[in-house]
Amino acid sequence: MVERKRETMQENSKLSVLVIDPNPGMRGSLQNMLNLGGISKIEYAVNSGTAIRQLTRRSYDIILCEYDLGSSAGDGQDGQQLLEDLRHHKLIALSTMFFMVTAEGDYGKVVSAAELAPTDYILKPFTADRLLERIARALERRNVLLPVYRLMEAGAQHEAIQACIEGEAAHPRYVVDFLRLRAELHLFLGEAGQAEPIY
Repeated sequence: MVERKRETMQENSKLSVLVIDPNPGMRGSLQNMLNLGGISKIEYAVNSGTAIRQLTRRSYDIILCEYDLGSSAGDGQDGQQLLEDLRHHKLIALSTMFFMVTAEGDYGKVVSAAELAPTDYILKPFTADRLLERIARALERRNVLLPVYRLMEAGAQHEAIQACIEGEAAHPRYVVDFLRLRAELHLFLGEAGQAEPIY
């Protein structure tokens, strides 16, 4: 158990995180929680504009983004609109884990509006254990899907479809993720007839 924890801390120490939150108290709180899990490579953005500037310069493994970014910043984007922008302009890799941090009251709004869903939602208030558990789960999923993401980003769509089929057999726990990616790839290739039965 201790050994497993040490391995997790070691793996986490390699992760880079961007926290996007206008509230300094929340930024500090998230930093403390991440530090408890061995994550120390943390940078911050106070609004979507700053976040976009940082993401054009470098990539991160994890983005923790507050849904309510406060439109007083002038750019008027909430976390969901920022995520859509980042995906649309390909400012984040497919393997980037994007967590939406949201209050219970906003959750319904976020989910109903979310065509492009984040990796996970984290409802406030939450503990460090809960946050780190969500990150561990997302990391495991990302590692399983990574070969497909790499092929997609290299433009090797047909190979990516084959990798999805192999992934479905090898990782039954993530079969829905592989199926969704496979359907998206068929659509991208203009093969709607093949995507339909998968959906």
